[in-house]
Amino acid sequence: MKKNWVVSTILFIIVGAISLHFYQIQRATHDTRDIRKIPMELGGWQARNIQVTDREYEVLETRNLISREYRNGKGESMSLFVIYSETNRRVCHPPVVCLIGSGATVNQSGRSFLSFPEKEIPVNTLMVQSGNQKNLVLYWYMLDESFTEDYFTQQFRWVIRQAMGHRGGGALIRVVTPLHGTEEETLERVKEFIQELLPHLTEEKKVRST
Repeated sequence: MKKNWVVSTILFIIVGAISLHFYQIQRATHDTRDIRKIPMELGGWQARNIQVTDREYEVLETRNLISREYRNGKGESMSLFVIYSETNRRVCHPPVVCLIGSGATVNQSGRSFLSFPEKEIPVNTLMVQSGNQKNLVLYWYMLDESFTEDYFTQQFRWVIRQAMGHRGGGALIRVVTPLHGTEEETLERVKEFIQELLPHLTEEKKVRST
């Protein structure tokens, strides 16, 4: 496992250096998809936007993102964060550092697969303590319409695509929900929410960002 990680890291650095020139050229262009077009209503879930400050936008290096809290008729909530870019790989940073930086404690981490009729999604799962509140966090990465839970896998594939001159969108998707009932019951609710979200992540229609 450690050997594979070292090899992946070395390849990532080498290909990253080769693709730097292409990356700088592509970054001058704009995204053709506006991820903010994801609906405020997903099935029975209604959203409100969570404020993102100008300083946070500056750190994140894009405004092509959503930060929302969705609620259903039962009062259950899902916090959704999606950040997207077709030119800047750095927007898809691992969220663990941000969670810890906000004062949360990661008590448990793992990986699992969520099965849907048309897709199986590998995700990272975290059990996070924030004050007295326990939250289940799921996050994963997207490149075009493929998903991975591994940051280095997504970044390596993205580097290869950029080096070959291909344009494609990459995203980080994170869902946070309070732990109600068992972890398995909470995970099932998250899965139901993600099933409503999926078609809007993988839709082929592109919308010009403004």
